[in-house]
Amino acid sequence: MRQVSELLKFADTFSKTICKTNIYSLQTEHFEVLNNYIYVFTNNNFFMKKKFLLFAFSAILLASCNNENTGGLFQTDDEEVAIELLSHVKRVESVEFINDSEYEEFLTPKIRSMISKDRQAMKRVGSATNTDVDTIYSLSDIPVIKEIISKNIIYVSGEMLTETQDITLEEENILNTMTATPLLPEQTIKKTVSKDGMLTSYGADGNILSSEPYEEPNMKPFLDSLKYYVDLAEKELSKQEVKSQSAFAKIKSSAMPNGTNVWQMDDGNIVIEEIISNHSENGMRVKGVDGQMRSRTITNPEMDKTLRFELYQGNQMVTRRTYQYNGSEKLKNSVKIKGSTIENPSGIISEVLFINERGIPRIRKTQEEYKQNQMIVHF
Repeated sequence: MRQVSELLKFADTFSKTICKTNIYSLQTEHFEVLNNYIYVFTNNNFFMKKKFLLFAFSAILLASCNNENTGGLFQTDDEEVAIELLSHVKRVESVEFINDSEYEEFLTPKIRSMISKDRQAMKRVGSATNTDVDTIYSLSDIPVIKEIISKNIIYVSGEMLTETQDITLEEENILNTMTATPLLPEQTIKKTVSKDGMLTSYGADGNILSSEPYEEPNMKPFLDSLKYYVDLAEKELSKQEVKSQSAFAKIKSSAMPNGTNVWQMDDGNIVIEEIISNHSENGMRVKGVDGQMRSRTITNPEMDKTLRFELYQGNQMVTRRTYQYNGSEKLKNSVKIKGSTIENPSGIISEVLFINERGIPRIRKTQEEYKQNQMIVHF
């Protein structure tokens, strides 16, 4: 279990420190659920150890931090590379009114009642999409677009290099043209680099805007843990009895913590439902909505792709996240499961219910389109 602890410790450190140099990090609720998956499967069988450790690790590091990379393998003359995390994503963030067509699953009687108190919100409910009504009532209604390229390099020594570059076209964001005093290119942070204990930010023309000490985590214990489980799983996967069992059969034969339920749908996809513990609910709950928090994750039959994630507060859906895949080589990790690479999403649509300052339900929507999103392991 020491190795599992090191993996989770790293994932937590990564999401809290490395990701703060980027735009977006993993939603707390999904991170908690993935932590529990790792706990369940590392305690019960070696097959699920590799699949879920790498599945969760890939999701935490790649689907969540959404780092982007400029190109091929990153090498130096004096340092051997252990792992590369490479990514390139275009993200559109918006706040939307709730309508029957796109957000019917969120429209419980309670939410409809809250919407009925606002004329603007009521007008949007019957529209087919949010674009059908073109009136902008506040700055929050204007989408924010970002295109980010970044790379995280973990060396055999345990040191790490992180680079993040903002390549968003200025004209894509309406807000940039609406301010009376826009920032000059040389004043706008376009690139950040974390290296050798320093975090440095650069302007559009390459000028240094700031440079300050940055506490880097020691990645050596994590690398040792990851290699241990990769090697162990490879040995177990070679056994005939492991090869012959389906992912669903394996998970059903495993002991489950209280509050966790797993079943297979008619189409073969697998559903994992879990009650969220009280100590994990902070930051997830939506004000004005009652009930126990629970999550539902739907995977493909092989359990190597997340297709959908849902979070409920009682019977009220509060989060919906859907994933798309396109088979691109730049979206595949180098580590293989049963001879197949783990493929990361080409697109993620995340929709989160919230109640605004006027007491009206809205949806915070994030659309992510990936050109690259992969982990390359060099051992």
